[in-house]
Amino acid sequence: MDYIKNRPEDFMIRVRPFLDKKERWTGEIDVVIVTHPDNGMEDDDYYQVMHICKMISSVIPIMDKDTAVREMMNDYVINSLDTDSKDAINNRGTVENIKDNVITINFKPSTKH
Repeated sequence: MDYIKNRPEDFMIRVRPFLDKKERWTGEIDVVIVTHPDNGMEDDDYYQVMHICKMISSVIPIMDKDTAVREMMNDYVINSLDTDSKDAINNRGTVENIKDNVITINFKPSTKH
């Protein structure tokens, strides 16, 4: 089943966990940069985007070697990314307007002080 509509210019970083016989994660992962064979980008542009993907992927071995980098990234995820996700879930929005079959919902936080 294809959950994502890919375009030829997409670059994807696939992370595949290794599982044991009971389908539990072993702690190992396989990281692969996937591109489409029909990517029509100019070579220089392609290699620049590929370089960005390699830099993103390189964070895994860097975190393994440098605990300060790992802790900095962990703190960022916990304090920024996880917080943003929780805020998005907790802020279900308020209905601002209903007209015919159009419902306008405001997901911005209240500015009340």
